[in-house]
Amino acid sequence: MNVVDCPPGLSRCVDGRLEKSALGTVSGTATCPWVPLGDCPGDCVEGIVLPEEHARQLCLVEGGVLLRRSAAGADDCHDARFECAASQVIDCDAKQIVATCTQGCALPALDEEVAEGEAVTILCRH
Repeated sequence: MNVVDCPPGLSRCVDGRLEKSALGTVSGTATCPWVPLGDCPGDCVEGIVLPEEHARQLCLVEGGVLLRRSAAGADDCHDARFECAASQVIDCDAKQIVATCTQGCALPALDEEVAEGEAVTILCRH
């Protein structure tokens, strides 16, 4: 029988509800347990798992971001698809600054293939 260890400390959003992972061990065909963490006031970014302390970053909110486009410097990106530094969100594939976070960055980087707007939501503090 295959068993899977389920780690605690992760978060996701499903249908506007935030969930956190629970420590456990399940058989290879079962899914790891997730427990309710709270609701988003509106829609959320689904399909992304973040550390539990950043769960609220998955909630889509209005405001807190100034959308703009300008060229990013050659050294602005490192190893992630999107990066946030000095309150600027950079699309590293396009080598462009795509937004300025009015309340600063919540996370330094996101290496997921998500839409630009979803990346900005996750990376900007709100």
